[in-house]
Amino acid sequence: MGRDLFGKDGFIDELRDGVRDELGLDLGELCRKGPSRRLSQTELLQPAMCAVSLALWRRLDEAKVAPCAVAGHSMGELPALAASGVLAPGDVMKLSVVRGRAMAAAAKSRPGAMAAVSSVEATQV
Repeated sequence: MGRDLFGKDGFIDELRDGVRDELGLDLGELCRKGPSRRLSQTELLQPAMCAVSLALWRRLDEAKVAPCAVAGHSMGELPALAASGVLAPGDVMKLSVVRGRAMAAAAKSRPGAMAAVSSVEATQV
């Protein structure tokens, strides 16, 4: 995820460096080389998704593509706050670390699962 951005984009590398101490690892290295099972851990996946979203938003901004509105669902809400100018990207990254840790703790204390349902009638669900 984002392996073509880390190490080649100063903006995303700055975001990565800003959370290195909180995470205790190099987020870019994890995204580039894995292992994927480690990246899929909520406490690491949340900041990784946030960093990639912010980097892609910055690319659009540099290309002079300005949104008329921004929105996000779940983790996407944090990058949307940066894109709207409400929060600085570095602060959004720090929030993504807090969010990832909180979600991991909640999952540990209340185990559950998710399932995708497609191509069936509502009565079958």
